[in-house]
Amino acid sequence: MAKLVIRKGEEPRHPQPTRRIVISKGPSAVAEQISDGRYRIDRVIGEGGSGRVFLARDMLLDMDVAIKSLNPSLVRDKAAIEALKSETRICLGLVHPNIIRIYNLEKRGPTYLLIMEYLKGETLQAMLSRHPGGLPADFVRQVIDISADALAYAHRHGVIHKDVKPGNIFVTDDDVLKVIDFGIASVAGAGGASGEFVVGTPEYMSPEQLRGDALTPASDTYSLAVLAHMLLTGRTLHPADATINDMAFSPHPPIDDVAEPVRAVLEQATAFDPGERHASIAAFGSAFHDATA
Repeated sequence: MAKLVIRKGEEPRHPQPTRRIVISKGPSAVAEQISDGRYRIDRVIGEGGSGRVFLARDMLLDMDVAIKSLNPSLVRDKAAIEALKSETRICLGLVHPNIIRIYNLEKRGPTYLLIMEYLKGETLQAMLSRHPGGLPADFVRQVIDISADALAYAHRHGVIHKDVKPGNIFVTDDDVLKVIDFGIASVAGAGGASGEFVVGTPEYMSPEQLRGDALTPASDTYSLAVLAHMLLTGRTLHPADATINDMAFSPHPPIDDVAEPVRAVLEQATAFDPGERHASIAAFGSAFHDATA
């Protein structure tokens, strides 16, 4: 199993206090609906555009699991639900040490529940909040090496993630990287940018995804390259005032804040035309590794 090696004692250039989100842990109608004898809901551990995540105990198997209850707005989107079912069937077969395991998809009344592996640790987004100027290059190299390998495996099995961003790359307490939110990705991309519901972070989405075009694995390559640039510099490729139309219909400004070998690799991976990007996400990972070595 590929592991991350994080050097001890390395301080960020501009230390910032960890930003914490306080979420109510009280009972809710959803939690009561989930707690049916099989699962005991312990607390809310996350919440986002696609739904709320609970830490639960699987009483039958006597183990902790994470349960994501889908946002009601997504549940009402029939196309999104069909895409979720289709993608979950595929994701159930994804067995990779750096991809979160999905155990099952269940329906309780009007609510869809995604039963997943429970992870202890933090996302890259949390790390970036403490390192706003970027993370060490050797650490970023490992992140991209492992993420590219995991995503290449998913691509070989017909799955495009569609939401590669710092919040969906998780580092466990024992330093194992996990790509998370497979399955939810299909809900995010089911209708394209022109659909009723789009879940994602525009700054990390490829131009073709923002336009609602049909996607290929090259879209994940674009997103992973934007992630690499963010991890190195603390900045996205587009200026803060860029609109979604700007990002969807115009190339990003030239990259000029990283070393030349890295710049060349990132420029190719984030080419406006998907056909001009690396032949695969594995090829991008290899080129990025060589450029940062």
